[in-house]
Amino acid sequence: MISIDNNTITMTRGSSLSLTVTAFDADGSNYEPQEGDVFSFALKHSKIVDGNFVDEEPLIYKEIPTESMLLELNPADTKPLPFGVYFYDIRIVMADGYTDPFITGTLILTPEAH
Repeated sequence: MISIDNNTITMTRGSSLSLTVTAFDADGSNYEPQEGDVFSFALKHSKIVDGNFVDEEPLIYKEIPTESMLLELNPADTKPLPFGVYFYDIRIVMADGYTDPFITGTLILTPEAH
């Protein structure tokens, strides 16, 4: 089971997740990825403070292909993690170095039903 509500993702540990990521310009129009842009997803234990996670190493790190803007988590990504609440961000690092964690939220891993 997967549900998304207000940047909170609830999913069964060991399931798959596919989400299309959309970024917006300051004027509200869709942002079209440029050559050199890198979009990524990072999942950590700690919360985000001043735009950065408190802990350094992500439990899951995925680059998001700019041609599809599809974030994909496979069963093997979450299967080894304990049930509980995690924090994530989706960010862009532009070719000039500008970085923006433009989506932040919570991911809740729930037990499998066997």
